[in-house]
Amino acid sequence: MTDEQTPIDCADGLVRMGNTLVLIERLTAPFGLAITGGKIDPGETAEEAIDREFYEETGLTFVRKGVLGVYDAPGRDSRGRYVSTVFYGTAHGIVRAETAKTRVVLLPYAEIRRRRKDFVADHFQIIEDYVRKHGLD
Repeated sequence: MTDEQTPIDCADGLVRMGNTLVLIERLTAPFGLAITGGKIDPGETAEEAIDREFYEETGLTFVRKGVLGVYDAPGRDSRGRYVSTVFYGTAHGIVRAETAKTRVVLLPYAEIRRRRKDFVADHFQIIEDYVRKHGLD
């Protein structure tokens, strides 16, 4: 586990593909549904990190439209003090999952709401924040 006081910078993506959101099912701890993303590597910008992470996890290309916000509440992630810049946008390409780490899941919003308890950390809340600000039209 990471020291709760040492922030780890991350970039996450809330990404639409048609009438679905591109999510991943984590096959390693913490298990569950998640938006895409991960840690920012040394020398990498948040934008570069989300583009890389999204492609690694899904095989898709992320077209960034904007920043939803920065999520930094203490305790938001059981692994430690993760501070995430969340981008939103659209995706295109052919889905392929990251071997043994994730499974790509394309879900419509109604199904996401039904499965809200399956999400890791605050990822369901991030989706709700996006819907409140931008809708799903």
